[in-house]
Amino acid sequence: MSSVFSRSIWLWLGGWLTQEEVAFAESISRPEVHVLLDGGSDNFLSLYTPSHDSQRVILIGDLDTLKDPERLKVLPSLEVIRYPKDKDLTDLELALKFISERPEKGDLDLLLILGALSLNRPDLVLSNFISIYQFNQSLPRLLLIFREGVGLLLRGGAELKLELPLGSKVSLISFSFFKASSKGLKYQLDNLTLNPGGRGVSNETIQREVWISALEGGVWCFIFTRDLKFLRWDVR
Repeated sequence: MSSVFSRSIWLWLGGWLTQEEVAFAESISRPEVHVLLDGGSDNFLSLYTPSHDSQRVILIGDLDTLKDPERLKVLPSLEVIRYPKDKDLTDLELALKFISERPEKGDLDLLLILGALSLNRPDLVLSNFISIYQFNQSLPRLLLIFREGVGLLLRGGAELKLELPLGSKVSLISFSFFKASSKGLKYQLDNLTLNPGGRGVSNETIQREVWISALEGGVWCFIFTRDLKFLRWDVR
């Protein structure tokens, strides 16, 4: 699959991440800017080689979880935005705030997040998803990479059309109520309003082309395959 999003920001977190996930991310988008959290800098330095020197690399946070600050010296043009350890916002919230306030935000077509999952810190995983969800309205299209597939955060007014293998698992989860419609899923949504909970999980595709429209609210759409093709992703 060739890159379909040509202007994106990659946000690097310090959770579990593999080279295969990074390669999959490269098939989806071409980053213009890399924003690294403390732990995300280790993932970035270990798993990614910038394709050209013009890619900006920005480190944001209190820098309290840097494993090896000396490694950052290989990034001579690194921009550092440091905050005190005692602060009201988490490093992720600070990074999302920075991205959402960038004057050129309107020219970006995707925010891609790497390393958001952790095997031994479920508290951080839940905090990450809540923080990202809260900034949903002020960010461009948002896509999260994980080992088995992707998570897409769809806000009200978004329409998504994908080509997926038959039988692919699709789950819809929200932290508030949402209203959505769909085509191509085993359990169709027809202007259906769902409250937070598990009713939207473990759906599956019965057609190769799947369409999901988030009518109101916001919803995480998890797709458990890497064999996907974006046909349309409109945002309001």
